[in-house]
Amino acid sequence: MNDKQAMALTLDNLDDPSSYETLVTTTRLAANPLKSCTDAEFNDIPMDKITEGTGVKNAFNKAGHEIYFAYSFYLMNAGSESFDYGMELKVNSVAKGLDEVLRFMVIENDDYNNPKVYAKSQPDGSPEEILVGEVSHGGNTISLGKTIPFSEEYEKDGIIFNETFKDFYTGAHIKYTIVMWLDGWDAQETDDMLGGGLKLGLDFFIIDEDSNN
Repeated sequence: MNDKQAMALTLDNLDDPSSYETLVTTTRLAANPLKSCTDAEFNDIPMDKITEGTGVKNAFNKAGHEIYFAYSFYLMNAGSESFDYGMELKVNSVAKGLDEVLRFMVIENDDYNNPKVYAKSQPDGSPEEILVGEVSHGGNTISLGKTIPFSEEYEKDGIIFNETFKDFYTGAHIKYTIVMWLDGWDAQETDDMLGGGLKLGLDFFIIDEDSNN
């Protein structure tokens, strides 16, 4: 990385040209943790709503428990040169095996019809299904497709994914919406997970062509 390469994060709407007049950027964003989270399923997430605006957009059930965490923000090239960048999601700590039922979804530029959903593989190594329940199917579940398994580095380093994006040109921006929930249809879910916890970190970094990071 050189002094002409820089990235920034913002909650301002970069799709609105007028936002640049009062633009506020940062290199770090944070959100308050969920304090009383219960399990959920994919159908509990209003895909057309969670991409609206920026910041936190959590939801609660009738008992007052949070059922998912959603957060939207913009990443921008704030420098004067194009560069490649990486995005890495890592579990920093986990208690009571909650990573077994964790689902992490990434939506780019509000394209909620093409999300990426990550989940830890099943005990036999096969990918988890994105399961939803349907009353019209007699209470059975149906699958909307397969999740993307956690990376091979997960067991050693806690890395869920590490992806590379090419040619992020000067002035470019991309909106990310991230969503997390604990999947109630996961066969690994047990009452022993009650009181458990997770701490995750999502990092963006410029890829140095010389050092590969």
